[in-house]
Amino acid sequence: LTAVIGLSLQETLGNLFAGLAIQAQRPFEVGDWIGLDENPANLGRVIEINWRATTVLTNDQVELIIPNGVLAKTTLRNFTKPTKTVRRTVEVDAPYEVSPARVEEALLTAAKDVPGVLTTPEPVVLMRIFAGSGITYQLQFWIDDFGLRDRLDSAVRQRMWSAFQRAGISIPFPIRTVHMFSHTPEAQAEARKQEILLRKSSLEHVDFLAALSEESRLELATRSRTCHFMPGEIILRQGELGSEFYVVQKGEVAVILGLGEGNVAEVARLGAGKFFGEMSLMTGASRTATVQAMSDTELVEVSKEAFHALLIKDPPLAEAVSEVLVLRQSEIEENLSQLTSENDDDANLKSVALLSKIRNFFAL
Repeated sequence: LTAVIGLSLQETLGNLFAGLAIQAQRPFEVGDWIGLDENPANLGRVIEINWRATTVLTNDQVELIIPNGVLAKTTLRNFTKPTKTVRRTVEVDAPYEVSPARVEEALLTAAKDVPGVLTTPEPVVLMRIFAGSGITYQLQFWIDDFGLRDRLDSAVRQRMWSAFQRAGISIPFPIRTVHMFSHTPEAQAEARKQEILLRKSSLEHVDFLAALSEESRLELATRSRTCHFMPGEIILRQGELGSEFYVVQKGEVAVILGLGEGNVAEVARLGAGKFFGEMSLMTGASRTATVQAMSDTELVEVSKEAFHALLIKDPPLAEAVSEVLVLRQSEIEENLSQLTSENDDDANLKSVALLSKIRNFFAL
């Protein structure tokens, strides 16, 4: 008789003791949002806790009566504790040809001023995966009312669509798009020609290259290449060695000077048509400042090898370049030191010294 009664009451007694443990430990309380597993149908708000079972009300207004013994054996997710703040994640695809910086800006704009979305912690955007039809991005934001999660997710998605429309960003269909390209030698040559002409146009803004003939400038553009940098990427670091020279073709960069003891100062912003790194190109000197991309930036990179080919053909070019560089360097030093005078003899000496460095660096 004892065995029969014990076996028949085993589950009931298990639920009873589990209910007592829940009351003592309080892993959740009435009003908390809990989930038993990944199934959204088993997620709801606790409305009652008794000695045998816990009652949960879902968003569909369906009551789930869960035996306390089941709750004691499973891993529970409490969306209300330790705080009511919960992070939500919404995904969206964007085309490959659209810059990630533009997509991030549009998504952050979509999360702003949505009623119910918290400003602290701030929303963030993550690049999740390179998918077949586009790049998948995650917009992560925070809410403090878990019961409104579906409505807030929907409101954010609506804002995302609107922000994409304003930014001119299309949401790619989950299909495979076939682009037809003409890979004939003539088409490839024309595309290459247009790219070279664009670089040549950028090089025309460089004062110390004014001594170059049209033919030489075109050759230099042909031997150069175009580089792309994302916002925040470091292009050059102060103190590092290098022999490349850059012209800003699109975007903006910041020139940052190290002042010692970990202190830095931004001394200039360079936009389209500006250039940097000319002393390293001509003499191999270490970088005098750090240059960082502040936006989507497109640069024309001129290497030592590309410039060396021109100097071999036209050795007097080194003297013309050195004179311009010395003049520019003197102007920079005067601005930094607030000096207003420098005699011609000093300028001549600097020009001779720089010309000697250039000849040694290029083995002329």
